Formats: sequence, C-alpha cells, structure tokens
Amino acid sequence: EFLKEYFIFNLKDRTLSKSTIEQTLNLFLENNITDFSIEEYDCIFDNFSNTELFVGLVNNLFKDKKLNEISIKNITYWLGTQNKPISELTIDENGKNKSVEIENTPQNVELVNNLDNIGIVSTFYEKEGSIIKVNMRRKVPKELKTELL
Repeated sequence: EFLKEYFIFNLKDRTLSKSTIEQTLNLFLENNITDFSIEEYDCIFDNFSNTELFVGLVNNLFKDKKLNEISIKNITYWLGTQNKPISELTIDENGKNKSVEIENTPQNVELVNNLDNIGIVSTFYEKEGSIIKVNMRRKVPKELKTELL
C-alpha cells in the first residue's frame, strides 16, 4: 500500500523516468496490485504511453469488475491518452462511420471485446491474420448518453 502511494506521489511530481514508471506498473500488474482510484488512474495514464501495458491495465479493470465505479467517460479519456491506434478507439462525435486497425494480439482482442461489451465498439473482425479491424459505434448508445455529457 505504501509503495503504491509513494509511486503515485512521485508520478504527480514527475520525478520518475519512463522506464521506472513502466517497470513499477508491470510489477503492480503482475502482482495484481491495481486497486487505484479514478484520479490515480488519470495520473498513471497521463504519464506514460506503453500501449501493451495500458491494454493490460484496462483489461484488468474489466476482469476485476471495477467498471461499476469507472464510467465510459473515464475509459474514453484514458484511451485518448495513448498513442494511435489505441487512442482512436472512440465513438465518433460527428456520427461518421469509423474503423480502426490494431494488431491482433490476445490482449487487444480482450480489450476490443471489453469495449464492445460497454458499447464503444460496434463490430470487429480479423483481417489478414495479424490485424483486427474494429468498427466504432457512430452514436453513443442511449443508456450511455447521460454518462458522457
């Protein structure tokens, strides 16, 4: 618990190197120490852009069923803090048909399934074996609209 608090404190002060951030988060993930608050996740995702680690942490939120305290708005914000193509996995605000191609890995398939379950992804399929083509929703589902406003 103290290590987690110390890590977040130093992350906010921007006194940690990228490699230290990633190594620490990998250790937390491996040891299932992922009970961060929304504000702590905001701080974490704003301070690094390791796509594989990000996907692992977000998938872990779904596994731990922490989504009852985390909104679609949080997930959408966190996706936006990452590099492309992960940052493009969002509902198009203009209602345009949008698709995103991401690497076909077990973690990415799990992420896309999770995003599909909460209404961000419309459909997805394997393309050329190593790529997943993800079709994003064009409109925010009715049950999510109030949460995103």
